[in-house]
Formats: sequence, C-alpha cells, structure tokens
Amino acid sequence: MTNQQMRFMFEHEPPEDVHPYAQLFLHPLGAKLTPEMMNELATHIFDMCGAKLPDVAPSTVEYFRDWKDDREVDEIVPGAEHTAAWSEQLPPGLRLDPRTGRMVGTLPRGQYRWTVRLGPQVQYDSLGGSGSPHEDGRWIGALEDREPITPQTVDVKSMTPEQRAELRAALDEED
Repeated sequence: MTNQQMRFMFEHEPPEDVHPYAQLFLHPLGAKLTPEMMNELATHIFDMCGAKLPDVAPSTVEYFRDWKDDREVDEIVPGAEHTAAWSEQLPPGLRLDPRTGRMVGTLPRGQYRWTVRLGPQVQYDSLGGSGSPHEDGRWIGALEDREPITPQTVDVKSMTPEQRAELRAALDEED
C-alpha cells in the first residue's frame, strides 16, 4: 500500500486484484458491502469521478498563543490543503473546518496551547482478524488502540481435498 493515509487507517494490505481504496468501504456506518460492491464504489468515486486521496503522512501542527487582548483568528492550518484538519480540543471561541483547514473565531486573551492534526480522524480496527469484508471490523478514532492481531490457524485435516489444493496453490503463489 503506497498511500500513507491508507497505511495509517488499515493494518492489512488490500488484495492485488482489488482497487487500492476499496478498503475505505469496509463496514461503512455498520453496513456490510460485498467485496465486489466495495471495489465498484472505489472505482466509481476515485477513477470515474476523479476524487483524490493525497499521499501525505498524518502529521500535527502545534499552536501556542499568549495574547493580552481578545484576537480575531482567521487562518488556514499549514498542510490542510492536502488532507483533513481536526483537533481534540480547540481553545474557546475557535472553530475548525475539517475540509478546508480554516480556523476562525475570537480567541480570548490568555495563554493557549493546542494541536491540530492533519490526516484521517478514523482508522479501521479489524478486531484481530485479517481485515476481510467477511469478518467483523469497526471504525475507531485515529488515536484509539486497535485490537491486537491474532495469528490465524488453519485445520488442514478438516479441509476437503479441493480446499487443500486451493491452499497449496495459494502458498505456492506466495513463494
């Protein structure tokens, strides 16, 4: 996965035969789309409609203000032209538009420190699984911890000869 925002949001690489942004449609709003629908949505939105997901790493901008009087603020967060801008807690009187990165409002006099984050506000937690559309998963906040990945085991004795042949072929393909 080459896109740094996608790498931040997802623990697992998408299969090679799938649109690189199809994972964005894993369980949106709790819905379970088929892999085909996810692939078609990604193709439609990113390839046909021309939407872009810039390849920029998530980052932060630290602010400190120490003013003796109230001040009007109207500025664009540096880097917000490439990705969403958000903050866990802005000082009183300020608003931040995540799409434009424009921070506006009246900042009361005093000292303030805050952080504006650039990049996704969410990440996908595959709940220890492989990130497959057929498995449970959920979107969580960008600063939350994901469930640890649990290694998958396969009981080859319970597989049919056809399933073992498919597994053998997939393993050979990896080598």
